[in-house]
Amino acid sequence: MPCNTIVVNKVAIDKVPDKDLLLKALQKEFGYVDHNLGAAAGAERWFKVEVKGRPVFLRGERVESSLPQAELLDVVGRAKRAYSAQVMAAAAKRFGWANEVQDATHGRVVRRG
Repeated sequence: MPCNTIVVNKVAIDKVPDKDLLLKALQKEFGYVDHNLGAAAGAERWFKVEVKGRPVFLRGERVESSLPQAELLDVVGRAKRAYSAQVMAAAAKRFGWANEVQDATHGRVVRRG
């Protein structure tokens, strides 16, 4: 693939109910995240992370980058797993339950008492 090619994959970022949780997940997984969560109501939300020195944009239903497609799919998977972990942690906190993380892809929320 030529080095100036942009790869686009579909991910339903616009359907994520809690953008703040998504931001927290992306920060934990990728470090610094540029975003526009403070934009006016109705504006398209976007996030930008750096992977291997290249920008990856998440906006609307698109993930865009000049990374090869296989690497971009890995980034999407990492973002989804990180968001799922944040959703589990938030639910555990809200209900006063224990959030047990077993490894990068497994965890459970356990009711106390």
